[in-house]
Amino acid sequence: MEFKKPPVVEAWIAFKFDLSEESAAWDESTAEYFIKEHFRDFKIEGCFGFSKLFIDNKTHNIDLAKSQIIFDRVRAFTEQKDYCVQAGRGIFILNQIKKDDWPSFDNMRDRVLEEVQKYIDFRGLDDIATVSLHYRDIISIPRDGKEYIDLKEFFHVYTEMPERPFGVVSGFNF
Repeated sequence: MEFKKPPVVEAWIAFKFDLSEESAAWDESTAEYFIKEHFRDFKIEGCFGFSKLFIDNKTHNIDLAKSQIIFDRVRAFTEQKDYCVQAGRGIFILNQIKKDDWPSFDNMRDRVLEEVQKYIDFRGLDDIATVSLHYRDIISIPRDGKEYIDLKEFFHVYTEMPERPFGVVSGFNF
């Protein structure tokens, strides 16, 4: 059995920016304001952070009193849940989730360029560090009683560069 074209259920393009110390502050209220002002057809589904743990140098134990959660990004979806915007201090992501159209670079290219420009203008950023394109597939591989599977029996993985110019080649990850 071979899956030459697995069904893509989600695609996203992530823009990461070079930030300086002078880059505008980014906190939960700023992120929420950005979404409400520029993405009116999106509904905020959550604000996410990460833990910055403080480790005592002498005991090497985590001191929860001095540890903190640092705001990272806001996530918002369209009402149909076919698009998701994620905006952080130095990252902007547009996800396309399978509803009517199959997620792909061609289907989302124009929209993502328009949406990231809103983020660039709002944040006052101009140096894109990297752009990465991601696809997520969900498939079921029959094991047929085998203890393990060998993925190369099912998939042929290769890169496919966009036909139109989109950044520099060194900015693409595979």
